Amino acid sequence: MQALDQSCWVLEPERPTFAAVSRRIALANNISLHLLIDPLRPRAIPECKFLGADSLVEHLRENFGRNMWRWDPNGNLRDNLEKTLQISFPSPKSVRREELNVECGICYVFRMEEFIPDVGCDNPKCKKVFHRVCLADWLQSIPSSKQSFDRLF
Repeated sequence: MQALDQSCWVLEPERPTFAAVSRRIALANNISLHLLIDPLRPRAIPECKFLGADSLVEHLRENFGRNMWRWDPNGNLRDNLEKTLQISFPSPKSVRREELNVECGICYVFRMEEFIPDVGCDNPKCKKVFHRVCLADWLQSIPSSKQSFDRLF
């Protein structure tokens, strides 16, 4: 985890400690990866959740599934993830946080109370990420939208 904390854009937790078993890492513009490490098996393949528009993260999911055999239990986490995903993680030394565009496309903040942007737009012209609550409020404000139970149309 220390290699990730020092050389990647860790979005969550804001001040990572050794006790924290999860990290959310910025991978690219509007794409992040949420990792959950098993503390009993820290060198095993972590649980990974890709956040962003499906059109942007689908190839990462495919690479992860296809390349799991490349995971080296003796290697460090960052190298293993880069090998498995077939990407290079952006570094704070080479990429500014503003270039990663991880804020909500509606309220323009990253953290809203305990919520972070976790819904991605699949429109190729947009591809922004949103807080679920911001997206729901915005959709409800459109005069032509209808609601049936918990679903907005």
